Amino acid sequence: MNHPLPSNSSLSSSSSSSSSSSSSLSSSSSPSPSFADRILAPLGFALLVLLVAVISYSFARRRRRRVGAHSHHGGSLPADPDDDDDSAGAADEIRAGLSEAAILSYPKLLYSKARLRRGGSSGSCCSICLADYRDSDVLRLLPECEHFFHLKCVDPWLKLHSSCPICRKSLLGS
Repeated sequence: MNHPLPSNSSLSSSSSSSSSSSSSLSSSSSPSPSFADRILAPLGFALLVLLVAVISYSFARRRRRRVGAHSHHGGSLPADPDDDDDSAGAADEIRAGLSEAAILSYPKLLYSKARLRRGGSSGSCCSICLADYRDSDVLRLLPECEHFFHLKCVDPWLKLHSSCPICRKSLLGS
């Protein structure tokens, strides 16, 4: 049952012989590239570049779609896909909008006239769609706070909310 353990000297001689044989192999010929070096590394790099390109394209496309949808040339604002909340707060917010008659009672004017009315201190872009105003753009003025927006941007906002998009002043008192 007693197995003799090899002595330290026999262990060191066997390890030195294996190390000398491996050193003679490495010095005699250069090692060939492994499978990972030849195939997997370039493939991984290519997949990383592809992933970055797909993500960049996705963000650019989403941004273009959002900016295009909110443009004053494109019509009304689309419904927000993240507003799937059926809570009571969402229902109250929908009921809190202004009536069609109240919205239509707010004055409309061309940007060229709004700029003259304000003496050059008017904003240069719509705070809803972020597009620059042009002289021919039709704007709606909120009399309570004197802010104005593209007609096609602010009307859908006012149907859902009863406050100014910039200062949040209530428009129900008028």
